[in-house]
Amino acid sequence: MTVTEDQQPAGPFGSASPEPGSARRVVGEMVDAGLLDDLMDRVDRDGLALTGAGGFLPELVKAVLERGLQAELTGHLGYEKGDPAGRGSGNSRNGSTPKSLDTEVGEIDLDTPRDRNSSFEPRLVPKGARRVTGGSPAGWTR
Repeated sequence: MTVTEDQQPAGPFGSASPEPGSARRVVGEMVDAGLLDDLMDRVDRDGLALTGAGGFLPELVKAVLERGLQAELTGHLGYEKGDPAGRGSGNSRNGSTPKSLDTEVGEIDLDTPRDRNSSFEPRLVPKGARRVTGGSPAGWTR
């Protein structure tokens, strides 16, 4: 017998089938896969901090933002990192610039990518933004 998604019992957050792509659904999938149990074991066993300097959540936010910024730069340049199509394009990746962001889970040091022509204007973490609140650029302040 096959169980369809609408027949699934309520998950750890009380909803039988959260909206596809929602954070609730992703967290539920992580819970079901045992990933959060592993994380909490590391908190107990290794003393892993969840927030603050060196904590799991600031490091996760850093990784997500840096990956998103790299994707934005790829879109701006029109080619993937290392792609031969970028040779002779007139613009290319040019390292990164360090940036400190104050977030709800702690301060993070971000490496923001840059391009040779300085024409890259990131939207995920706009130039000059120093404080992240509310999880979206609309709630970020300088």
